[in-house]
Amino acid sequence: MTRIVEISAEGVAGVRADLVATRDALEGLGPLRSRASALGVSTTGFDEALGIADRLNTTVLPVVDTHLTRARTLADLRYGGTLGPVIPVVDDDPDPLTQVPAYTQTALATGGTVLTWGPEPAEDQEADQADTEKSQGIGGWFSDRWDDVTDAVDEGTDWVASTASDAWESVTDAGAAISDWWESTTADLGGWIDQNLAGLRDWIGEHVGLFRFLASACRVIGWILVVVGLILTVALAIIGAMGGAAIGAVFGFGVGAVPGGAAGAAAGAAFGLKILGVGFTLVSVGDFLDVVADWGEGKIDGQDLVKQGTLELALAITSLIGVGIVGKILQKTFKHLPASWRSWLEDLLKKKPQDNRTWRGSGTADDPVVFEYSNPAEAFRTRAEPTRADLDGLGPHTDYPAGSEEHMLARWQLYQTNGSNRLTWEQWRDQYIRNQGNKPRGDAFENAVYELDEYSPDEWTRNTSVKDASGVDRNYDVVNIEDQIGVEIKSGNTIDPAQLAKDQTLVNANWTIRYVFGSQPSAATIRKLDEAGIEWRVVHSEAVVR
Repeated sequence: MTRIVEISAEGVAGVRADLVATRDALEGLGPLRSRASALGVSTTGFDEALGIADRLNTTVLPVVDTHLTRARTLADLRYGGTLGPVIPVVDDDPDPLTQVPAYTQTALATGGTVLTWGPEPAEDQEADQADTEKSQGIGGWFSDRWDDVTDAVDEGTDWVASTASDAWESVTDAGAAISDWWESTTADLGGWIDQNLAGLRDWIGEHVGLFRFLASACRVIGWILVVVGLILTVALAIIGAMGGAAIGAVFGFGVGAVPGGAAGAAAGAAFGLKILGVGFTLVSVGDFLDVVADWGEGKIDGQDLVKQGTLELALAITSLIGVGIVGKILQKTFKHLPASWRSWLEDLLKKKPQDNRTWRGSGTADDPVVFEYSNPAEAFRTRAEPTRADLDGLGPHTDYPAGSEEHMLARWQLYQTNGSNRLTWEQWRDQYIRNQGNKPRGDAFENAVYELDEYSPDEWTRNTSVKDASGVDRNYDVVNIEDQIGVEIKSGNTIDPAQLAKDQTLVNANWTIRYVFGSQPSAATIRKLDEAGIEWRVVHSEAVVR
């Protein structure tokens, strides 16, 4: 039986528009691929995306265009009457399980055709009527509205939390920038002071007793004034609130010009606060003199003198106008808090933990990773050729720690006696030092890359063999067993043929193998990696011996 179906030219046109948008988006990755290639990053993903865009343009879109043209032609021709008979779209391979609605065809005198469908089955009509009469209760309606409200509240809460988090990050970033500027400025100024005021520092060191005495005197007098100021502030505020008549009653004379109430309390408290400010100023001056004395005795350097001295002078000046009183109280309170409390407050105020990395940089050619490593043998870079007396009495090199002078001399003695003494002492010594530094240098670079790429210990393990997971006995510096990814980190730019053969076996077993080099590999090395299906990139680096 012929089945009539509806063709929507607009629907096909919509599909074509989506395909065109997808193709254009994928083709937009072309510039990103060029940049990635210039940086030495693998472009496999970019190539696949651009290949899909090409297939959409050359294969898929022409087919869609053909069907769109046909759909529009059918839409233009599907008219009856004088314009001709209705042109149905025939399903040449109908689904035998699909019921075709029964209808009758009646020919019209004008040449058209009227299609008439019979009534729906009784059970379908009853189901439609039941759906029509079905009504949701008021409780269900309120339940739906409550769900809408709670969803809106949840979304609002998430937005507020996200916005607050972003704002806090902005504040802490600004604080970190100011902190960095302060550290740099005080370091420069402190270095200048240490270099140019050495004579003054010596003089202070010789008269440090005088500075300590003056510091103690200022603090004693200052704290006395602080106590007096506190008493006067409270007392004069109370008396001032009572007004001039009350003052006269207290002191035995009339003071009619002093206002009562809040104005009188403020006037009385103002005088007491001035005394309080002078007291805290003297305390700050005493603390400043102690800082100067510490610098004179060599307990602190110029940078600490600038940091601590600036703080004390700022508190001294601001105490005179009342602002620094609060700061001085907080400073003294903080010093007498339990150590655990002080540590908690310091951690709370820090933007991030102290940076203990032994490397710096992002790994680009303009900003290479500069990392440090230890090589004890570097201490013997200028060691003169040993004499017979130096070598006599030495045991085998295995008796000494690698990189020690005894180990080096014992290896030199073995080198001379095993028939391979083709190098001079200087050549052999430099080679020995270089060999002793290879492993610590590689380990240090591996640590730098591990921290730079921020591998998560929950997903990645270090120095792991994949033998149990793959059957191939191969150890990688970083491994993700679940996702079958192995990362080989090399501080140089060469590869091991034996390792490469195992790598290719793993790639054929659907493993992803990645190499990270410390410098640009040769074209031949790159070709071998590409042929083996291995991803690679360069983290430009510079090694510094500690």
